Amino acid sequence: MKEEEKKVRPNEGLQGEIKDFSLEALKETNKTDIRLRLRNLLRKKKIKYGIGIWIATQNIHGVKRPGKREEVEGWMKKHNIKVMVLQETYVKQNTREVRKGFTWYFSGENKTGREWTAGVAIIVETTYVKYIEDIEPINDRIMHITIRGTMPITLICVYIPQAARTTEEKEEVYDELENI
Repeated sequence: MKEEEKKVRPNEGLQGEIKDFSLEALKETNKTDIRLRLRNLLRKKKIKYGIGIWIATQNIHGVKRPGKREEVEGWMKKHNIKVMVLQETYVKQNTREVRKGFTWYFSGENKTGREWTAGVAIIVETTYVKYIEDIEPINDRIMHITIRGTMPITLICVYIPQAARTTEEKEEVYDELENI
């Protein structure tokens, strides 16, 4: 009897969440119970209606300078920003950077024939990362993120070429934007 109790105990006190997804634990639970617990688990991973989430955007003029990331994170903490989209990061690859209080998602390209890449990024406060449903880097000028909530929130980060750039370069970005 005590051995059976030990198998069930990891799930106790979790208010309907399934912590142990092992085959043995699932066999012990009926299908209806599993569905209810999974539904409750998924419900908790949404930002509820009425909860404010502050979002900001900024042209950052590069994040490679030492201390730049800390400066941005400090500003986000001061102003209670949960999600921030950045343009002109100059990062040449698609990558994720997990830091103490924030997770940075970069979209960039290592372009041939050019010394620089535009680069865009999305920063999400660590407590909100669990709400991310989808994040997709498109190219060095476009990426998007979908955040799970009562209604999904989709943010598109776009860095349009400046006026001095060629018309072809601008049209390329607009065409890619239409395909999202």
